[in-house]
Amino acid sequence: MADPTKTYCKYFFNHVALYNGRVANPCCRYGWGVKDATIKPMPKVNSFKEILHSEQWQKLRHNSMAGIPEPGCKKCYVEEANGIKSLRNMANEMFREDKMDIRAGMDSTRDWTNVLGKLYETKLTYIEMNLGNHCNLACNICSSTLSTKWEKDDAELTSRGFQRGVFGPDTKLEVPFNAEDYEHVETIKFVGGEPMLHPKFMSTVEDIINSGHAEHIRLQIFTNASWVPKGKLIARLKQFKKVRISLSIDGTEQVNNYSRHLSDWSIVNATARKWLEIEKESKTIQVKWEPTLSIYNANHVPEMFKWWFDLNRIVKEVGFYEAIWNEEQGDINYYLNNVHSPEYLRPGNYADKTVSKDIDKFLDEITIRFDESLLSPSRRKLGGKTHDALEDDYRFRLNSIKDPIKKAKSLILEPVNNKELTDFKKFTVLLDDIRKKDIKKDLPKLWEISNKILDKS
Repeated sequence: MADPTKTYCKYFFNHVALYNGRVANPCCRYGWGVKDATIKPMPKVNSFKEILHSEQWQKLRHNSMAGIPEPGCKKCYVEEANGIKSLRNMANEMFREDKMDIRAGMDSTRDWTNVLGKLYETKLTYIEMNLGNHCNLACNICSSTLSTKWEKDDAELTSRGFQRGVFGPDTKLEVPFNAEDYEHVETIKFVGGEPMLHPKFMSTVEDIINSGHAEHIRLQIFTNASWVPKGKLIARLKQFKKVRISLSIDGTEQVNNYSRHLSDWSIVNATARKWLEIEKESKTIQVKWEPTLSIYNANHVPEMFKWWFDLNRIVKEVGFYEAIWNEEQGDINYYLNNVHSPEYLRPGNYADKTVSKDIDKFLDEITIRFDESLLSPSRRKLGGKTHDALEDDYRFRLNSIKDPIKKAKSLILEPVNNKELTDFKKFTVLLDDIRKKDIKKDLPKLWEISNKILDKS
């Protein structure tokens, strides 16, 4: 029997991810280019609501409720099969009301009208705006599809026989503006490229403000932390209900400087600190760290998490737990992404799996720091709960803090693919020559262990 709990996704009912006004997807991870994918690029987009109520989206919703897997959602299905919480899982949790059960329609002994009504409700509450590939960095895990700074390097790699695909600048933003589209919108996410450096970012933000709905909209803006915004932008952002600044920082020191080409760690570190200081002074701006795990930082997991934990603790002048836990949202202030493509940059291709032991030690350290922080005077208010409630709360918070790090360990322990590792070596040799860099000097352990495995094969 088909199981809709495996296929239902709330994003099919309330979300549109728009790419320069020309391609609309149910989410940022949807594979519209995958064979038999339900959603295909629309020739022209007039409004967000038009997209959500199109025949393609209606078919997508019907199939998800019928337990029919969607080919374009393969990334989430694979993660779930491996015991990893997927974006689909998180979407359903985020928008769930009253502990709704997708299996509701299977039980004829109860009146599930209200529950099913909420599940089927189609109302645009979440928009993702990809502003094109305008960017000031050329990160190794990226490409010219998402960064204008990659175009020449992708062309050079291709000319040398390493096929990557070459994409020119795609920065002509064509967001359909209709004030009514924002009537029920609760969240808008901006991605790029580097969204806040896009020449039309400010005017897009002002259009949303002029719609009259900014006061009930939360913004999420991804940034590579390569620059500090000016007061004019901060003033605009403060007109929204909430703003979450998502810092895309994948490592410290040489990991950053090597893997995020054109980035300078001293600037990145100072910018991250500045955003935390703005958060500390603001009631509406919040900061979240969202690194991407890859072969480049797989053996630096404890190091980069310690950096984030300590930076928060120092800026906020609080203990370990208070520094990284957002009481308003009931969650941590970081989230771990990971490379899916190109496959040769997967974290699982880091060949020294003994780094998992370092991660285990770090997880033990977190438990100790968490316990010490909970015993501080500022956290004793938790003691007002019953013993069972306190135990449940303790486990939930500790697991929330540890889960992204456990996810990193799980991804690193995936098996090495020798073909992918061979491609990584070819890619690295060529890219280092083009960019006048040297992985043997900047990330020696990664290069050494990769060659060691390939020499044995």
